[in-house]
This record gives sequence, structure tokens and C-alpha cells, in this order.
Amino acid sequence: MVLPDPKSYSDINSSSVIPAISHEMMNAYLLACAKSYDKATELLYKEKYLLCLRSSSQQNQNFIKGRCSAEYCKATMYTVDVALDSTRIKDQCECGAGAGPTAHCKHVSHRLLLVRLLQATGNLHGEAADLPPS
Repeated sequence: MVLPDPKSYSDINSSSVIPAISHEMMNAYLLACAKSYDKATELLYKEKYLLCLRSSSQQNQNFIKGRCSAEYCKATMYTVDVALDSTRIKDQCECGAGAGPTAHCKHVSHRLLLVRLLQATGNLHGEAADLPPS
């Protein structure tokens, strides 16, 4: 996956404008990878495994980069990259299941859950239960 210059990224917070991603596109992507927002994804969110979340826009693509702790050992960290355009999602993660461009690990599901939560509520610290139905 070709990523933008790391200097082009900025932190995502509650006041950030993030790329518009349809819920249908995220759910279709997860379904194609046989994934969903499952208990493992929600655990990463609730237990605050997210270390940082940043975004960058280049031409017609938006990029979201995040770092999170591994579930089995919080000292181990993975970088997750998600590239979005109006029709598709590409991603990669440093974990064993995360080889791109169609990673199917819980870390990617976690990033998509966070983007969806921020879009739906304007808040990264809400509850996954606050999300509207898919």
C-alpha cells in the first residue's frame, strides 16, 4: 500500500473532520473479509487499546493511521493503515492477520468502529452501543 508522507498526518479528535465513509461500505468490507464488529473489536475499544489515531488526505484518498496495543501484551504495538476513497477500503496491519491490502484482523475492525463512532456521535469516547444500527 502506498501511504502519504508521515508529516501530512494530523491527530484525530472530537473536533476533527474525518472522511465521509458510508456504513454500507464499511459493513460490506467487513462482510467480504468474514468479519464484523464482534466482542474482540469492542474489547479493544472499551479497554482503550488505541494509542493514537491520525488522518491525512491526498488527492481523492483519505488515510487513517492508528497505533494500538496488542490484546495479549499491551507492550506490543501495531500500526494500522486504512486507505479510503469513495468506492473502496484498503488496509494493512502489522499483526499476523493484517497483511494488506485487505487485512481482516480485529485491529482494522477496531479502526473502522472508531471512525463509525466518531461519524455517528462526534465523540471517540462514547459507547459502541450508541451506534445506530447498520
